[in-house]
Amino acid sequence: MEVRTSRLPLVAVGVVALIAGCQSAAYNVPGIEEKERGVLPATQGVAAPPPSGAIVERYADHLFDGPAGQDFLGALSMGYRELARERDSASDFADAAKFLQRAGAAARGERIWPEEIAARVLPKYALQDLIYARTRLMRAFDQGADQRYPRIAARAQVAFDCWMESQEANRYPEYVHRCRMAYEEAMSQLEAGNGAPAVTPAPTPRQPEGAAACVANACAPLSLYFDLDKDQLSAAEREKLRDWAQAAKTHPGMIVVAAHADLSASTRYNDALAQRRLRHVLGLLAAEGIGRDRIVEARAYGERRVPVPTPDGVVEARNRVVEVWLLSR
Repeated sequence: MEVRTSRLPLVAVGVVALIAGCQSAAYNVPGIEEKERGVLPATQGVAAPPPSGAIVERYADHLFDGPAGQDFLGALSMGYRELARERDSASDFADAAKFLQRAGAAARGERIWPEEIAARVLPKYALQDLIYARTRLMRAFDQGADQRYPRIAARAQVAFDCWMESQEANRYPEYVHRCRMAYEEAMSQLEAGNGAPAVTPAPTPRQPEGAAACVANACAPLSLYFDLDKDQLSAAEREKLRDWAQAAKTHPGMIVVAAHADLSASTRYNDALAQRRLRHVLGLLAAEGIGRDRIVEARAYGERRVPVPTPDGVVEARNRVVEVWLLSR
């Protein structure tokens, strides 16, 4: 905004006085609408003191903007507030309240993770896309994207939750598309180096694979790895599947299976190889008592949507995998 020269000394003096008197205080400034209603928000951001030699006008912008530019949780809180306001204007009061609650938790310093897939009743055709999207986002967080690139990471998380909510409602395709494109744009920046490093290492599991809590909440898939150009699991991987199947029997829910191949062969060859791997794993699940009625989606992606993006022709062991999720309801 352009500032007239004649008013600048008065503005500067006023802001300097504000900083001098309140440098160590919390800045709890209610919005105009909140003042009129006489309702103060439960939680407000706390502004850090200005750095030594700070330009007065820039610090004034910081005071008005709040903590959104300071860290991931501040940006996350602002993003969820905007999403809550949008859903409220559309008379979706339940989701508005949910997003506002998330905004408040982030403002209080609580680490809020992206919504779990099982938290929403989603159409079957959208499950795999959302599972893949959440896996990408959590992988980026595992690599510290929320610390290194907080605003971009916060936009990705808010957009993912927006996509989840709009996909559950499933009434306005344009809204689903808008949320999804916002997520894809933010993730492309995190993964392609426009503000963040490329995401290549495998994610660090938050809990051991096969643990009951992890299985029920789909926090990580069961990853079954294949040797190069093989469509049969080794004895160790089959044992892993057996342990997972025993845990899955105690947690009724939907199962989603996705088969992959690395990019070391042609697309056509990898499609066929992933299909064989998928059939092999489905047969082993059936042998362990996991019926096909529980498997709502089973798809062979070949070299598409690999867990670890690589250039074409690269041999990557982490992409020779069949991933199995259990989504509770």
